[in-house]
Parts: sequence; C-alpha cells; structure tokens
Amino acid sequence: MEDPLLPAPVDLGTDGYQLAEGEERSMIEPQSKEHPLVHDLSCSLIEWINTELVDDRILVRDLEADLFDGQVLQKLIEKLLNIKINHPEVAQTEIGQKQRLKIVIDEINGALGISPVRAAQLWPVSAVYNRDLVAILRLLVALVHKFSPAIILPRKVQLTVLIVRKINGILQHRRQIELVTDVGDEQDNTETDHDAISALVDCAIPEQLASFQQTLKTFVNRNLNKLNLHVTDLENEMSDGVYFILLLGLLGNYFVPLHAYHITPTTDAQKLANLQVAFQLAHDVEGIDLEYNQPENVLRHDLKATLRLLYTLYTRYGDIQ
Repeated sequence: MEDPLLPAPVDLGTDGYQLAEGEERSMIEPQSKEHPLVHDLSCSLIEWINTELVDDRILVRDLEADLFDGQVLQKLIEKLLNIKINHPEVAQTEIGQKQRLKIVIDEINGALGISPVRAAQLWPVSAVYNRDLVAILRLLVALVHKFSPAIILPRKVQLTVLIVRKINGILQHRRQIELVTDVGDEQDNTETDHDAISALVDCAIPEQLASFQQTLKTFVNRNLNKLNLHVTDLENEMSDGVYFILLLGLLGNYFVPLHAYHITPTTDAQKLANLQVAFQLAHDVEGIDLEYNQPENVLRHDLKATLRLLYTLYTRYGDIQ
C-alpha cells in the first residue's frame, strides 16, 4: 500500500523543486531535532566523545558536522579498541572520505557484532556521510552501550523524518517516526508488554482491567474528539479498523485518503482490509513492531490484541495533548 501523502507543507528551497518525477528526498523535521530528549542525548554523546578523545585534543561541537567524514569516528574506534586503522586520517576528496568512512564503520560493526545487513538498516555509510542525524545517533548510542554501559542515556528518543516525493509535478509528503534509542530493545519491550497485557486480561481482578481500559479509552477519545467521534467500547468499536486508521492519522499528523479504506465497512472482508491498512500504517509510517498482533485477531474482537495495539500507541503518544 502506498503511504499516505499530502502536499508538502514546508519550504524545501529551490532544490526541493528539482526532484525528478517519482524521486524522494527525506529530511528531519526541525521541531523534532529541538525536542528536549534529542538535545539531552546529543549533549551526552558529545561529552562522551570529547572525554574519550581528550588526549588527542579533539573537540566535537556538532555531531552532524564533525562526524560525517569518518575522521573523528576513526580516532574514536581506535581509542576504544586500542587499534590502528590502516587508512589515512586526513582524506580531502569526497571519494577518500567515503572510503575511510566505510572502513571505519565496518570496523565498528565488527566490534559491535552486528551484521552488515542490520548495520545498513540502522546506520548506512551513505546516511552517515550525508549527515543523517538518525543514523549518527544510532551508531553512537550502540557504541556507548558497548563500551561505556554505565552511562545512562535518555530512553524513547525518536525523530520525525519528513519524506517528500514528486508526483504529477507536485511535491507530496509523509512523516515517519525513527527510533534512536531502545532500537535493540524493541523486541524485548514488545514481549514484556505482550505478557503483561495477557496477564492483565486473564487475571481475576476486574477493577485493574477496567482501569487500564479506561486509560486507553480516554487516550483514544481525546484524539478522536477532534473529529467529533467518541468510543465507548474499545473491543467492539475498534474492530472494523476505521477508528484505528483515523487515530493513527491524528497522532501522526497526516491524512489517510478515503479511497485507501472502507469508511463504512459492512462485511468482514472490508473490516479486515481496514485493519490491514491500519497495521501497515503503524509499521511503515510509525515504525511500530506488531509481531505479536494480527489484524484477524482484532477483527474477532480479541480484547488482548486490541489493547496491545492501543497500548503501543499510548506509550508513544500518551503524553501529547
């Protein structure tokens, strides 16, 4: 399914309008970079790098500007591993910088014990060289966890990436949430939430379950009320997928075209199609891992499945008014 697209709302400059038909370009939303958690994480990482490299008289002030060419990263991994990388520390040309950066990142991946495929997903060489803050932060966070585990970094740090595509001569956009910290813990967190919600539903204390459902219901209605909609029964009213799709759009600040789903589904097939749209939005746009959930379970009024999906959204957006 094509990700929901809207006319680009930001000033991309003259370069933005030089995109070829169908070409995409991504950038981090400025307000996302200014989030306090992002600022705290960046400051912690800069302080760590400068402490490690104090004997080399290297002072990092800006992660994107100072790390993209691999020179500082080379010094850092050499210090952490007590090795010497056989590549010139100073590379003036773009080709030379990229070659050095690849060698350095390959060395880092080996030290972290991460596969080339996984590394290419989290911090591809091209992204680091292009000063992609998401890739740079992820790489540094992994290094801190490996070599300085006593350092406490902010949890649940994420950045919003604006992806712009030219379609029929018009710039369209979609937003995508990129996790920076806790990337390696997503599976463990999912399993923990999965077990906790199962235990809550299966427990013999109805008051606890009712309180949990009320919290999620308040969260859902606080957002759906913007469309003059209201939910009273999560298990039944969320099962056709419509409210899930609308909720995701409201939380992510994007509009899902009406032709992409059935606004008034009457058959199980239409309801299932809606839920599949919602699940794909959650995965592709929000970056939410839904391994433990299946659209069919929500369609069958499976309370656990419904609560798991809502709780995942609540943990990410519950503090946003």
